[in-house]
Amino acid sequence: MRPKDTNPNSSRLCVYCHSPIVGGRSNRRYCSQQCRSRRNSDVKTQRVAAMPPDEQQIYRDRRRELQRESARNHDESARGKRLMRWQEDEVFRQSQRERTKRYDPTGEKKRTASKRLYRELRTRVLDAYGKHCQCCGEPTFEFLAIDHIDGGGREHRAFLRQRGIGAGAGFYRWLEVNGFPLGFQVLCHNCNMAKGFYGVCPHQSSLHRTEPES
Repeated sequence: MRPKDTNPNSSRLCVYCHSPIVGGRSNRRYCSQQCRSRRNSDVKTQRVAAMPPDEQQIYRDRRRELQRESARNHDESARGKRLMRWQEDEVFRQSQRERTKRYDPTGEKKRTASKRLYRELRTRVLDAYGKHCQCCGEPTFEFLAIDHIDGGGREHRAFLRQRGIGAGAGFYRWLEVNGFPLGFQVLCHNCNMAKGFYGVCPHQSSLHRTEPES
């Protein structure tokens, strides 16, 4: 049997959320099953996103067919019957959605959880690229953004959209899954917009030193 680590001051960190890992096996890599599942999901999503569009469609069709086949093979089980019913019965799907809404009528719980997860993801990405604006030094979290150092942001976003990866959380997740690749930096929104409009931020040029006309 593998030895268990019972030291509460263990320096091991979760490979997904980088939180300290307490207890469990000495070779444990995740702080919770939730982090393990999210990591596996991200790896699968990234693998599919790297496929050409036609292969992605083939993959999705095949996966859908496998789900139906699995449900048919296990039609005696409650889960199999429920899956088949969900796929084939629009009335049942609608009733289940309504049932879900009763637990969170305003959607506030879901929105709160989504905002928390998004902020945690964004924090990890900004921390990986320096935590503050690389031009003016602005450290305020809400003022910061990720910049393509050599430009090409529009083309890169189009590239990601073709693979089903959106802006915002999708882009941040892509950076994290790919190990925070080079070619990106943290800028505040002012420096980022100025760089986009003028090609260079005034902090890095003589524009901000120009004397006003009298």
